[in-house]
Amino acid sequence: MQAKHIIPIVFVSLLTAYVLFSLVFFPASHQPTFCTDISITIEDAKERAYVTPNELRTFLDAECGSPIGDTVNNALLASIEEHMKQHPLVRTAEAWCTPQGVIHLAVTQRQPMLHVMGTDNYYVDADRQKMPVRSSIAAYVPVVTGRVTPRLATGELFDFVEWMEDDPYWRAQIEQIHVVSPQRIELIPRVGSGVIVLGTLDNYPAKLRKLKKLYQDGFSNFGWDDYAEVDLRFRGQVVCRK
Repeated sequence: MQAKHIIPIVFVSLLTAYVLFSLVFFPASHQPTFCTDISITIEDAKERAYVTPNELRTFLDAECGSPIGDTVNNALLASIEEHMKQHPLVRTAEAWCTPQGVIHLAVTQRQPMLHVMGTDNYYVDADRQKMPVRSSIAAYVPVVTGRVTPRLATGELFDFVEWMEDDPYWRAQIEQIHVVSPQRIELIPRVGSGVIVLGTLDNYPAKLRKLKKLYQDGFSNFGWDDYAEVDLRFRGQVVCRK
């Protein structure tokens, strides 16, 4: 066979092989993908169970309609993520689609850090945002009562609670914070009937170091229940009142 005939045959063979390869490995690359189902996974369900996949699916359908039957593209996936993040208990949402048209949506829930029970009733989450109170939320976090403003709850008071929760000793000791005013903040311990007067939130680590030393050295001898109030507002001393 002459060379001039061999070259076209080789070219046609290679082209045929490429077409067959494309059909096998990319059979529908030129066809749109339609949503056939949606699967919702709560990634932190073992840590907290504030909401269910069924509730989230119902919420999504109400917010933007069911995506089943829609053409799947980046805009649709982004829209699903944004609508899901509007749920009051959802922190993050990430959506992707399988070649079979199943949209997978992975969400995480918001994490309460403190519970405000003043004029308003709400949680403050780990992102310093107000979070609604629901019966499904069983969060064992410090309770804050009294004259609590949103600015205080998401600012200085949040910093204090975060510091306290990072300290195993104080996390076990304090169960409630009462705000009489920004100048008089009181701590209610889990054990005993006395009140700890912290005063302002200025220099609270030093104030609580004094109290911890008193707990370990003093109250171990003569008892915490002997006093109705322990005042930490004075430099270098702790004032106990009956």
